[in-house]
Amino acid sequence: MNLTKAFDLALSIATGGKYPECIRVTDELLMTNPRHPVLLTLKAICLEAQGNISKARRTSVEAIHSIEFTDPDQKAEIAESCRYVIDKFLPRHSSNVAMLTVLAAAQYQLQGYDSCLAACRTVLDKDKSNFAAWLYKGYGHAAQQDWSKALEAYQTASELDPQNPDAWWNLGACANAFGQMTGNLKLHKTAIEACEKALHLERNRPEAQYNIGIAYGFLGKHREALLALNKAKEMNPSPQLRVAIDHAIRVCESEM
Repeated sequence: MNLTKAFDLALSIATGGKYPECIRVTDELLMTNPRHPVLLTLKAICLEAQGNISKARRTSVEAIHSIEFTDPDQKAEIAESCRYVIDKFLPRHSSNVAMLTVLAAAQYQLQGYDSCLAACRTVLDKDKSNFAAWLYKGYGHAAQQDWSKALEAYQTASELDPQNPDAWWNLGACANAFGQMTGNLKLHKTAIEACEKALHLERNRPEAQYNIGIAYGFLGKHREALLALNKAKEMNPSPQLRVAIDHAIRVCESEM
C-alpha cells in the first residue's frame, strides 16, 4: 500500500473515533516516512483525543518543526495538507490544543496571518504556557507589522523557553523594527542583547548576527555594525538574507 492510500486509511480510522488504531497505523507509516508533518499532525490529534495530552503536545511541536524544515518549494503544499487533515476534526475537536497549534503553523506558512493568530488565541486561552503558540503569535503579528504585540509575544516565548534561539533572534529583529518605527534607541540595545543570547545558544545563526549589525547601525556605531554584518555574511545566509546584508553594508559604509 502506498503512502497516500495508507494515510487515507489512517484518516478514516481516526475520523471514526478509533484513535489507538490510528496511532498504531501512523507509527508504522512514520517508520518508513520519519518526521512526516502530516502523519505527525494526525498522530498528535489522536493522542490528545484519547487524553494523552503531554505526548500530544510534544508530537504537535515535532509536526511544526517538520513543516518549518520542509523544502521551501513544498512547504505550502505540506501546510495545506496539514490544514486539510485538521479541517476533518475541527467540528468535533475544536478545543484540541495540539491540533490548533499545528493549525497556527500551517496558516502562517500559507500567509493566513489572521487565521494563524486566531488559532494561537484559542490555544493560549487553554494553555498559556504553550511556547509554540506564543512564538507563532509573534510571527503572525510581525508579518502584519504590529511590532508592539509581536515584541510582547516573543518576550513571553523567550521566558518560557530561554534555550530556544528562534525566540531570541526574532525578539531582536522585532525590537529593531519597533525601534526604527518609534525612534526608541533602547529597543536597539534590546535587539543586541537578545541576538547575542541567540548566538550563545547557536553560534551559526546569521539572522541574529545580521540584526546585531542593524542595531549598531541605528545606534550610530558603524564600525561595530560593519563587523557584525560581515560576520553574518560569513555564516552562509540564505540568498534573501544575503541581499539584505549586502544592502546594510553599503548603507553603513556610506554613513561612515
